Amino acid sequence: FGFRGEALSSISQVSQLSVVSRRQEEALGWTAEYREGKLATGEDPRPLAAQVGTTLTIRNLFYNLPLRRQALRPTEEQQSCLMVVYRYPLEFSARRSLQLRRADRVDVNLPPGVSRQTAAKLLGGVEGLTEVAIEDEQVKGSGLLSPVHASHRANASFILFINGRLVEHGRLRRLVQQEYARVLPRGSHGWVFLSLTVPPS
Repeated sequence: FGFRGEALSSISQVSQLSVVSRRQEEALGWTAEYREGKLATGEDPRPLAAQVGTTLTIRNLFYNLPLRRQALRPTEEQQSCLMVVYRYPLEFSARRSLQLRRADRVDVNLPPGVSRQTAAKLLGGVEGLTEVAIEDEQVKGSGLLSPVHASHRANASFILFINGRLVEHGRLRRLVQQEYARVLPRGSHGWVFLSLTVPPS
C-alpha cells in the first residue's frame, strides 16, 4: 500500500512490533519481535508456518512514553486515520483481511474473500449500491455507486483507487458531487467507490 520504510522504523521505536513474513518460494516464514527499534532481547528471528506475505502487528503504542500515551485520546485526526484504514478493504477485500482492535476490543473483523458490497455495508453502513464497470482504451475499472433512492444523509463519500493506491482527486470528486446534487434532495449525498487501472505513464 505504499507504506514507507522510515515510517515503520519510527513505529517500531514507540510500540511492541511483531513481523511475520514468508516469500512465495519458501516453505516456511519467519517471525521477529522488535522493541524500541531493535530486535527484542532473546528474540532472534525464528521460522514458523505462515501464509505468503507479510503481517505487521503493532501493540501498545507509546508504551515507553507514558506522557504521550496519556495524551492519546479519540480525536478528529484519529477518526480520519480510521476512515483511511476502512477504505482499503473495498479495494482488496477479495484477497486481504482486516482486523481492527482498540483497547482489547475487536471493532472490525473482515475476513478475506468478502464482496465489495459486503465490505461497504460492514465498514460504512452503506447498502443498496449499484455495481459499475468502466472500460475504454486508456482506463479500466469497476466500482460501486449509490442510486438516487439509496442516497444517505451522512457526509458525501468519494473513494478512489488508481492502480491499487488510494488517491485524492479533487476535480473528479467535485464533478461527481455536482451530478448527484442535480438529482438528490437537499441534504442527501451520493456514495461512490471507484477502482481504476490506468497506464503508469
